[in-house]
Amino acid sequence: MNKKEIVRAITYKVCEFVQELGYIIEDDGFHGSITFQKPGESIDNSIEWNRSYQEAVTFNWASDETKADCEKIDAHMKPIIEHYNAQYVDKRKKVVA
Repeated sequence: MNKKEIVRAITYKVCEFVQELGYIIEDDGFHGSITFQKPGESIDNSIEWNRSYQEAVTFNWASDETKADCEKIDAHMKPIIEHYNAQYVDKRKKVVA
């Protein structure tokens, strides 16, 4: 997999997980981030996934539930990100060697 394919695969996995948590995905396609928001909640209780940094962030003033979900997303995605990034590094080593 190349880096672009890895980012797409990771993004797909995070979107699957947040849907299980009850979030709606908002992606305008122009920025490097995706917004996750539960139905009926204000934007203050949203979570943003940064495709480049591959991490979830939320506002300091977000609810405790939103902050906890943000931490769940990062914890869930950490081994997935490591798995995909290891594939990229291994592939590069094979090409260089």
